[in-house]
Parts: sequence; C-alpha cells; structure tokens
Amino acid sequence: AGLCRGGSDIFASVRENSPKGHFISNISIRADPGAHPVRLCLTGRNADWFYLEGRSIRLNSSASRVLDREQVIGSILKAELTCYEDDVIQSQNRILVEILNVNDNKPRFLQESIQKLSISELQADTWFFRIEVPNSGEVVLSKPLDYESRTRLQLESNTKEKFNVSAILTVHIQDGDDQYPHFLPCTLVSLSVPVCMNPVYTANISQKHQDQVLEFSPGPIKAQDGDRGINCPLTYSILSQVSQVDDPLKYSMATVLVRVLGENMFPPVFNRTTFKGFIIQNSSPASIVSTYGNQVLQVQASDPDFSDGLNPNIRYFLLPPSGLYQVTQEGVLIGRTDQLRAFDRHVLQQVVARDEESGEEASAVVDVEVLQRGQA
Repeated sequence: AGLCRGGSDIFASVRENSPKGHFISNISIRADPGAHPVRLCLTGRNADWFYLEGRSIRLNSSASRVLDREQVIGSILKAELTCYEDDVIQSQNRILVEILNVNDNKPRFLQESIQKLSISELQADTWFFRIEVPNSGEVVLSKPLDYESRTRLQLESNTKEKFNVSAILTVHIQDGDDQYPHFLPCTLVSLSVPVCMNPVYTANISQKHQDQVLEFSPGPIKAQDGDRGINCPLTYSILSQVSQVDDPLKYSMATVLVRVLGENMFPPVFNRTTFKGFIIQNSSPASIVSTYGNQVLQVQASDPDFSDGLNPNIRYFLLPPSGLYQVTQEGVLIGRTDQLRAFDRHVLQQVVARDEESGEEASAVVDVEVLQRGQA
C-alpha cells in the first residue's frame, strides 16, 4: 500500500514556445510508475499540455499547438497527478507550471487609447510634434498652428523594442478667429507676407443718370472673412468698411472712387483704318516713324463728344505689345532702329485708342517699312 508514497506537489516553470518533450519535472513516488499494480494519471484543466515519460513529466506541444503565455488564463498551467494502486486512489498531487514570457509579439496601440483630436489654431501648438516622456505615449504640440496654411496634419508614432510598430495620427485643425476680413480681389503684399492689400473700386456714371446700379472695377464690392473655416457673416457700411458681426473690432476698409462723367454720346474714332509709316534703319537706339512727305506719323483718334475732337482721357497702346515699337500718348510711333533691318516690313495689327472714362475703344492698323540710309 506504500507504492504511491513519496510524491509531492510539483512547482515548475517553462518558457513559452518551448518544443514538444521539453522537461517539466521528475516524479518522486517510491514505485516505478510502470510497475504493476501502480498506475499514474494526469487530470485537470491543463492536463493535455503534459504527458508522462518514465519518471518525468514533459511538455505536450506541437508545431500546430504552440505554448503561448498570452493565450493561457493567468499564465499558469494547472493539473493533478493521481497515483492508483490496484485501481484505488492512493495519492493526488498538484502540478503548477508557470509560463515564462518571451518577447515574441509586436507591440500594438490600444484601441481605447486612440482618441479623435481636434485642436484650435489659437492654442500655442503646431504641426511639429514631440513626445516629452518616451514611454508615456503622450504627443505634445510645440509651435503655433495656422489653419490658413494647412487644415490637416499627419504624423507617425513609433514604438521601439525587439519588435517595432507604428501608427499614423491624423490631426484636424479647427480654425481660430485670428484673421481680419478683406476685400476682394485679394492682392498679397508679397509672397512672404500673406496679407491682402485692399483694392480701389472705381465706377463711372454719367450726369443726368439716376437710380443706376454702379458697376465697379476690378469687380463688385465684396469681402470675405479671413478665417475660411469660420466664414463669419459680414456687415457693410457706406464708409466702405467691413466688420465681423460678432466682433466689430475686426474690420477692414477699402477706397471707392465714383467719377461723374459728362454724357458720352460717341466713341473715339480714327480717320482711317490703316496708316502707312516709314523708318530709316540706323545705329541710334530710337527714331520716330514718319509718313508721306517726311511728316511725323501721328495715329490719333478723335472724339465727337468734344468740340475740338481731342479727348484728354484717351490712352494709346499696341496690341499685341511690340518689342520693336511703342506709341506715345500723343499717338506718335517710336521704333528701335538699331534692331531693325532695311527692307523689312512690319504690320502693327492694332493701335488701340481707349477712352479711360467710358471704356470705349477704337483701333487701326499701321504698316511700317524699314528704309535703308539715303532712301527716301
């Protein structure tokens, strides 16, 4: 009856991922486990992780069934070793085997620690981030944000140990009320200074006209909130001042010029559709284009709205612009004679006369022949 004596509870440890047959512990009963009438049995919650081999207990793992510490409750394998003599239980001892951890898993970010984050650009933050305490996982912003430059930022957070893992953090920036409204169109002071210069709006209206909607240049009087993400409602006043409804101290002003003109009945007109001109090739940088009789060619438009036909508001220019010729405001053509070749012929498609007040235009063609020195 004493063949099962000498046994005791077994406390051991084994590293996860250990191979099949890994030694766990010896069996300390007096009798040979295989001798009649002694019989040993493994039972309990994790008994299938063990098998008996002679006087030892070994790990029962396989290629498809790897011992993984993270998959075992409490990381402890529990079983019982029961000793029978003539099929009668004589002793029962506990088997407790601690599974030792091996660094075999990549780190991962906990879903509950990932939070949607919206940051105001008025906070002293930036799209440059830092982690002040390496093992805290807390991301800190270090410079001011600018919604007008970027509305969304991304950064990659990495962990470092035997295995590495990374996560992409997307930060959506909320626009802060830090910009003044500005009139359109916006002309920047410079590329490095993103500040709009307010335009000068101009409109012409003829005398005797009343209740007429003014058409302004370079466009209708319109402004927008500089904070595009907020787009606060704006109010206008006759002072050409625009301000935010919720913050009157945020305002902008523009100049509006309304010119009252005399009644315009006729557009400017040239006395011919084509002008003939001559210029002598020489080494001087510039010469005046002449016409028949060696007279100065003057392509001048008249305006029947003026008694003498001369409208002081007419401006002359070439379309398309020429690199060889230019026209003065008196309608005189000047050529760059040191760049001309004798016997060449140049047709200036449009000499335009524009009334700067009414916007009306007239055009004519100028046919210029380049003469050789001494040629008349």
